[in-house]
Amino acid sequence: MLRKIAILTVLTVLAMTATMAADSASAALNIGTFGKLGLSEEEFNSSIRSSNAWNDAKHSKDDFFKFYDSLSSMILGLDKGEVDEIDLPTIIGEYVLKMRPDFKVSCIVPVWPSDYVFGFIKGNTTLKDKFDEALTSIKNDGTLEYLQVHFLSGGENVEFSEFDGAETVKIGVTGDIPPVDYVNPYGKPAGFNIAILSEIARRLKINVKLVHIDAGARASALASGRVDAVFWFHALNNNDQLFDIPENVIISKPYYSWSAYLHLSRR
Repeated sequence: MLRKIAILTVLTVLAMTATMAADSASAALNIGTFGKLGLSEEEFNSSIRSSNAWNDAKHSKDDFFKFYDSLSSMILGLDKGEVDEIDLPTIIGEYVLKMRPDFKVSCIVPVWPSDYVFGFIKGNTTLKDKFDEALTSIKNDGTLEYLQVHFLSGGENVEFSEFDGAETVKIGVTGDIPPVDYVNPYGKPAGFNIAILSEIARRLKINVKLVHIDAGARASALASGRVDAVFWFHALNNNDQLFDIPENVIISKPYYSWSAYLHLSRR
């Protein structure tokens, strides 16, 4: 009889432990992510829940994504406990891990294909077509692969050519998304996106004026004419439709793609 009671007690403890583990695995999390331009925070969270996007046992459909306008504010939010994790494209997440050894990968979330592109105001097809032509050339002759190898690891300066009497194109940059768009220790714009832009300008023989803008202000900066183009990234949703591209924005050919996000948390 005592043996049966002991066995029942052990089984009860194991069942309780398993239930607690399952509850812990599915507990709702607050997750920091870059703000979306075509969706509000509420609309984005609703979209995530309705798409059955989570396939990782550590996450719940009750998770809440909190928008941030910059990487630095997102990291600060994690440090202050505003969020439990931050959600970053793989290349950015890997860079952050190098800078913050007190962070860890909570999980890797596969997503629909996502791309880095340039964004232009709708109607400015002339500039878009020029950028597309340059991007095709950069890809075909191997320069794109070279720039990926040398600049996605960060730390290299980018120089811009100057062309007398040439057209000047204003490009919006955030300076806050390493290793693709940031300011190096010498106060100079740096990163993979900046290197791509420098190469495009060289091939098109145009001058570039970099204009600092907040990530969340990219669409309004284009609409107001403050800038002619911005760095953008977009994804395809489960219906193969472009995601987070406002109606008044057109985009270039993609020049860098990824299919997973890293969720980082504190150790």
